[in-house]
Amino acid sequence: MSAVELASTFVRLGQLVERLQTLRGGSLDAFQAAVAQLLAELERAKFATSKAAAGVLNAPLPNEGGFIPASLSGQLGSVLTTVTAALLAEAERQKFLPIQDHLVSDKLRKLPSQATLTSTQTHLLDECIRCLECGAYRSASVMGWNLCYEYIRWWMWNDPTRRAAFNTKLQAKLDKKTSTPVYPAGIVAYDEFYSIKPTLGERDVLDFMKEAGLLSGVYDTLTARLRERNSYAHANDLVPTIYQANYYIEGLIDIITSAPFK
Repeated sequence: MSAVELASTFVRLGQLVERLQTLRGGSLDAFQAAVAQLLAELERAKFATSKAAAGVLNAPLPNEGGFIPASLSGQLGSVLTTVTAALLAEAERQKFLPIQDHLVSDKLRKLPSQATLTSTQTHLLDECIRCLECGAYRSASVMGWNLCYEYIRWWMWNDPTRRAAFNTKLQAKLDKKTSTPVYPAGIVAYDEFYSIKPTLGERDVLDFMKEAGLLSGVYDTLTARLRERNSYAHANDLVPTIYQANYYIEGLIDIITSAPFK
């Protein structure tokens, strides 16, 4: 059962229990029909609560002219309260994580209307938003940088002139021991950013872009944001707040939606 299906099941169960609470002083047939629905839903979901609920709710009930006696209504209410507590305990064991939409800034949510994103960038944006919604602020900050860096790197690569300028500087890098080019062919395909040897780190890429004259006015800000990302990504006792995470991420958005990237 998926998380969405599981959540829907708990909602239905809650509605059924609430209905039983309103029926416990009325028609016996209506009450028993609602009990059958509740037990069937519990059985379908394979909840541990199913057997216990069946044991107490399937017990024979006296009636007065087809109606549940008033003296029994209070007892049924206590039984249903117990069933509700068991369902709540079952829900807690499922480890649901609440989604808090309000923790995500409008600036982040509206980014697709401010910039054209690739499918990869859209995926990174979605992950950044989900981290914020779940309260994973450290992870959100890291994902925010990943989105910004991927946007800038693609901005360079997707333009033939900028790509050529970058590769010229990359090919000019010489090995200190042999004085031979470290990257003689430059980067031919975009996925080589992930596989080229020696590995090109994010700071390396930014440095080559700066040498190529592509990061005028933003290089220092970007490297400062990269150092801040490193403080989030490395194991330490840093515990960013939602305000710090959103401030950091919004600063990154301001960069990629301004010159020279816009």
